[in-house]
Amino acid sequence: MEPSRDSAPQAGLQVLPETNLSGPSLSLNLAVEDLPELLLEQAGLPPSSPMEMKFSKAGFNYLSDEDSKIDLRTLIYLEPLEHLNCPICQLPFIDPYTTICGHTYCYTCLEEALKSPLGSRCPLDRTPLDIQNNDDVYPAPIIISNITDDLKVKCMNLERGCDWVGPRWQIKKHIVQECKYTQFECNCTIEEPAIVDQDDNDRQKRQDDIKPQYRICKEWTERRHLLENDKGERICPHQPEPCEKCGKIISFSSKEYHLNEECKRNLKQCNGCLLDFPITNFENHERYCEKIHVKCPAKAYGCDWKGSKDLLDTIHANRCVFYKLSSYFETQEREMEGLRRENRTLSKQLSTVLDSVVQGKITNVGYTLNVEEVGAQRQNKKNDKSLLDEDYLHLVMEFERLRTDFERVRPIVADFQQQQQILTNLANNSSHYREEINAQRVAINSLRQQLQFLLVERRNLNRAVRGIGGISPAESSEELNRFSNKL
Repeated sequence: MEPSRDSAPQAGLQVLPETNLSGPSLSLNLAVEDLPELLLEQAGLPPSSPMEMKFSKAGFNYLSDEDSKIDLRTLIYLEPLEHLNCPICQLPFIDPYTTICGHTYCYTCLEEALKSPLGSRCPLDRTPLDIQNNDDVYPAPIIISNITDDLKVKCMNLERGCDWVGPRWQIKKHIVQECKYTQFECNCTIEEPAIVDQDDNDRQKRQDDIKPQYRICKEWTERRHLLENDKGERICPHQPEPCEKCGKIISFSSKEYHLNEECKRNLKQCNGCLLDFPITNFENHERYCEKIHVKCPAKAYGCDWKGSKDLLDTIHANRCVFYKLSSYFETQEREMEGLRRENRTLSKQLSTVLDSVVQGKITNVGYTLNVEEVGAQRQNKKNDKSLLDEDYLHLVMEFERLRTDFERVRPIVADFQQQQQILTNLANNSSHYREEINAQRVAINSLRQQLQFLLVERRNLNRAVRGIGGISPAESSEELNRFSNKL
């Protein structure tokens, strides 16, 4: 009996219409997303296709030049410079403007700050400002913009795998035109699976009669996943295809994620135990495999040992002097690094003060004062200088203390190495003595066997002498001579 068209659709065979979530830029099939993967396979859809955004990492998604604005505040700087930061947002300047009182801000930051209900005043010294007045707020010198635009930044698609580093002014060109990890909205056509009733006897015939239906994909696709055929025509990377390892229906764009995170038949051989493991669990295996070769944890401090993990835990860790002192070395290294940073900071501050004195001006954050105008602040400067001298003296004393500690530890390490060499020589000598003892033991066993043989022969001879009474003296002497010859 053919089911009625008005009856409820069977699970897994009827696909509900799409529900638009975010306008033309994003369209997700909620009904398909909620179905189990088995039902999706029955319907002819790749299980990961509607859920591809579950493993999509943060990055830049390109729509158009008008809609895809780059927020420079989200950039990660390689080595940010503190004196180029806006006092409000604490980030490198973006479109810097300078006020009449000498402070420099990002224009958008200053614009928002001047909207305060307390009035239009400078956020640092409360000077009245009118942002519409070019005498109060004006563009900062072009050199400030050039310096901030030359700061090295990382790609916005860093989490997706892009390792590009370049000046800030090149970031837009890189992510829009060059970066392989920028996502675009796929505008390729994709074939919809034919939906046929499961109870229909002429299912195959009806499926052949149904014309294929196509739709625009509109999935987010990274540039590296864009495909073309031999004719130069675009191919949708979301078209379902079987996995070459396990046969699961996936798409080209989700292939990398599937092989690295889901596929249990994508194997990799361990260099230690030479066994094959799925890539999904290979990292955990490498962490605990006892046959894999590793370097000594104290390699940074001079140990050149290499070997398997089981030898490291059972033998080398108990013998290595560098490994035993590694915790002390790490503490000393952290203290030295802290002193280096403090020394660099003090050196920068000192050079800034010296340059300002030479130029006849003392610079503060964003504005300048002539030396003649700071007579009232001279005492404060003397106090600051005395504090700076005390900090520098403390730094020198701390450095000398660390150097003294290091000099005291150096002979201890040398003694440990000498003792280790002595123990190694003793171990080698003990093995030589052990071989000699084994040779002596073999010789003693041989002598013991010969002695036992002689005792048996003597016992037999005594028995023969007592048992034979009619033996002549000549025969008796002959037997004694034969026994003597055996001895």
